Amino acid sequence: MRQKAKEIEQEIREYIDPVKREYLPKFFKTGKGQYGEGDKFLGVVVPNTRLVAKRHKEVPFEVMAELLQSEWHECRLCALLMLVERFKKSDEKEQKSDL
Repeated sequence: MRQKAKEIEQEIREYIDPVKREYLPKFFKTGKGQYGEGDKFLGVVVPNTRLVAKRHKEVPFEVMAELLQSEWHECRLCALLMLVERFKKSDEKEQKSDL
């Protein structure tokens, strides 16, 4: 599972924008004492993160859980977007089941 999570992270990294990498920490107030203190950004915009999530929405939940533990904001967001995609495509029984 760890390898698949690394592959997805690498795919996200292909969309890094150096300008956004500088801008996003300021926008999300990641400085000391600010509400996003300590959050780290690769510099990938949400539409590109969403593309990666849609491509990998069928990965096992363990892979998503691995991404949720990432130090990178975009990896955690990707995992959440994968869960949303999976939920939208599932039937009512699957939506109510425990993971």
